[in-house]
Parts: sequence; structure tokens; C-alpha cells
Amino acid sequence: KKYIAHCKTMVEEVFASNAYYETGLILQELIDASVQADNNKFFSYNNFLTNLDSDITGGGGGPGGGGTIGIATLMNARTTYLLENSLFTAISPIISDISLSADNAVVGDMITISTSITDGNSAYIGYRINKFAPFTKVEMVSDGSGIFQVTIPVKAAYTEYYIYSENDNAGKFSPQRAEHEFYNFTATSVSTSIGDVVINEFMASNDMTQVDQDGEYDDWIELYNNSNLDIDLSGYFLSDISEDIMSWQIPAETVISANGYLMIWADKDEEQEGLHANFKLSSSAESIILSNSDGSILDEVSYADQTTDISYGRFPNGTGDLQVMNPTFGLENNNNILTLGDAFKNEKLIIYPNPTIEGFWINYNGVGQAHLSVSDLYGRVILSQSISTENWIDTKGWTSGIYLIRVNDSIGKIVVR
Repeated sequence: KKYIAHCKTMVEEVFASNAYYETGLILQELIDASVQADNNKFFSYNNFLTNLDSDITGGGGGPGGGGTIGIATLMNARTTYLLENSLFTAISPIISDISLSADNAVVGDMITISTSITDGNSAYIGYRINKFAPFTKVEMVSDGSGIFQVTIPVKAAYTEYYIYSENDNAGKFSPQRAEHEFYNFTATSVSTSIGDVVINEFMASNDMTQVDQDGEYDDWIELYNNSNLDIDLSGYFLSDISEDIMSWQIPAETVISANGYLMIWADKDEEQEGLHANFKLSSSAESIILSNSDGSILDEVSYADQTTDISYGRFPNGTGDLQVMNPTFGLENNNNILTLGDAFKNEKLIIYPNPTIEGFWINYNGVGQAHLSVSDLYGRVILSQSISTENWIDTKGWTSGIYLIRVNDSIGKIVVR
């Protein structure tokens, strides 16, 4: 029924209206000079001029030569046949008087869409908030008198929608060209100033720093609320594509507490529990973009190649520039930051076994007196001592987790289980 509804629209708009014929005249004029200049024509120039309306008999030459039916003759006959076919003459629903329950919708609220439908047994609405996304379809409920309604969430500042209804014999879209064409409504959102919520820290290559609720080491993004008020992020967006900043919408009823943190996994695992974006971070150059419900960018960070299990975060926390640092997942970014050189200087340091349970060996191939410093992910130093070329470090009694190992200008990590 949907297929027939679209076919009927095309026949009525293109053929019954003679729009195809007007297009033929335009194309004929466009190529006229080239046809006249062609010395190898299968048909005469006069045949070219008259074939829109008249059949051509004989001529043509070459393979496939012979008579050619006039374009109008062909299409008029087919149009008449289709419009008289029982599939096309079946009475379809009439959709009218579409209305919204609110003239000034607000992001985060619900809105009811109503319509009057004659000769329709059922109906649904298709809606979306992103022009690249498929339409979400929701059944509309009839009150028994021909009025159909549905209540949907207002997820963004702009929503596109259409309505489809059918009976036992035919279907109808409104607008008729849906999903190519559609209705829309706009909504307002609670204003969030730039700097209120920021991309505070992220990790684009997570091998052993933090697991999600399913035990997976995935990329993650930390948002921070610099304000003293809770902020509802319903309808806000995160993306790693500057051409599509509305790539992933933060789910409804997502609130970031005043001066609080919100963790989002960038792992393409939206079906998992919690906040999981529909994109992954690249460990090479990329951007992360936070925008509000109307598509206005609130924060954007760009980065180059990333080092595994080293994060980028703002220092001072929430306001500073991005720094290479030891990760502080969901916590304040402290001053235990690294230089770009630190993140790569580990060729002189060998740590094994890793992960470990009871202890590990450190082999240091640097020059001069070596000093070992071990700190946890909160930046707290738990061990500080001088070491020799080869050393055993006992981890009995240590809390399970990841620890940063520094020996002079070399850096490494150890996982204690």
C-alpha cells in the first residue's frame, strides 16, 4: 500500500500533470544544435522535432532501426491505464487538520500531534531530529471519531515528521512525498552559556586504564559542569565529525550535576547500559564537538596522535588548556600532568610481568643515579626510592588498579590485580 501510494503520487505529479512533457521540451531545446550537427543520425532532424507528440514509422537504420512510438502517445496511454487500475482507484485515507499541542515547544518536554483522518483504519507518525537519521515510527491512537493522536518527546530544537494512514485497500502519506518531504516544528531550550559544560578530559586509546560496565576497555569522554547549577543535557549532541555535529544525541533525562562530571563511552555500543556514543575516537588526529539542542557549538577540542593509556585533560580543571596527563577518570584533573616528551620516553624502561599480582621487575637502562616514583591515578605518590639497574618491586597490599611508574625521565605503567 505504501508502494502504490508513492507510485500514484509520481503518476499524478509527473505524468497526469504533463510535467514530463515540459521537461521533454526543455531537453529537446538543450540538445537541438547537437542533433542538427550530427552527421550520423539514425533518424532525421524532423523526426527528432516531432517524436515528442507523434509516432515515427520506418527509418532509423542500423541495429534496432525501425519505428518509434511518440513519447506522449506512450506515456498518456500508460497514465490512463494506471489511473484506471483498481489499485489506484481504491479510496485512500484523507489526512487533514494536523495540529500540535504547543506552539512554543521546549526541548525535554513532550508534545502531542493530532490529525483528522477520514477513511483510515490506522496511522503512524515518523519523526527524526537529524537529517541523516532514519525516521522513528510511532503508532497514532484513534479516539473513535476520526481524530488520531500521538505524544512524542521533544529531543532537539528542530524535528521533522510526517503521517501515514491506511485502510483495507489503500494508504496515504502526508505530505504525499514523505519521507522525501516532511513537516517540521522548532523548539526552544534552556540556555547554556559557552564554558558552563566543557569537554574536560578524554582518552582515545584505552588498553588498561578504565573498563566500562561490561568489562571493556573503550574510549571515553569526560564532561564537566563549571556552573553551580545542575544542567539538563537532554537533546545535546556529541560528535567527532565537524560536518555532522549532531552525530550522537545525549539521551533524555541526562543531567550533569553542579560542578560535577559526566562520563560517556565512545565505543559504538549504544545498546549497552549507560551512556555509549555511536562513534569511536581515533587515536590519530581528530576533533570532539559538544553542541546544544539547536546545534550551537558549546565546546570543541582537536588533538593529534594519542598515546595509549595517556589522556588529554584541562588543567586547571574545567577551564585550562588541554594537557597530556595521567588519566583521572570522572575526577578532578590534578597537576600530575606530563610533557609530550614524557608520554613517549619509555625506551629505557622495561616493566614485567604486566599485569601483575604480587610484584614486578624494573629494568632501567638510563645513565646515572636512578630514582623511582610510583603514583596512583589520583596523583598520590605511594613509593619513592632510589633503584639500581634491575629491581624487584613488591606490590603485596597494593589496591588493584593502574599505577604510573617514573624513573628519571622515563615513564611507564603497571596494572596490579
